[in-house]
Amino acid sequence: GTQECQDAAALASASGYVAVPDTGFQNPIFYNPSKVSLVQGSPGWMKIPRDDYAERTVTWAKFMLGSTEVLFFNTHLPHNHNQARSRNTHARIAKSLLQKRKELGAEDVPTVIVGDMNTFASQGASEGSFASNIVNAGWHKSYEARGDRGGHAGLDQIFASPHWTSSNGADRGTGGSDHTAITVDVTLIG
Repeated sequence: GTQECQDAAALASASGYVAVPDTGFQNPIFYNPSKVSLVQGSPGWMKIPRDDYAERTVTWAKFMLGSTEVLFFNTHLPHNHNQARSRNTHARIAKSLLQKRKELGAEDVPTVIVGDMNTFASQGASEGSFASNIVNAGWHKSYEARGDRGGHAGLDQIFASPHWTSSNGADRGTGGSDHTAITVDVTLIG
């Protein structure tokens, strides 16, 4: 998943990945068709509270990993202004994402969430952070940007449902962004 992608077609061409249709203009999802296949009709997006900088969304798509259906979410959480003024906004977005997973009939489907989580925006929130709400729902944080190859530490994160183990997380460099690209290997348990 990417955030603030300026040209999804160019990124798909340069990376050799395929852009998932209907995942919006802000947080497109890309995939490698030699590893997974897109479940047709599964991509979508929902608005979340905006900040002064931009409209914000959560995007998703289902994929087949062999014979196993998996769900992937991508987001860019807002700063603390405009509709997202409350420090509890991120906690509420986490709850909305978990509810959307249920609505998609995927409550028990192996799932990954990635995003620029703008973690500072929920510091001191009485309802917790995005991360604390996801972890309290039984997930684990697979990786969090360290900033050791440029970019910001702590803002970009990957979460995995209990169906996965996570290993080899790393910052991969900024490529000219103020954020580092991050990756982690997730492996289905069993």
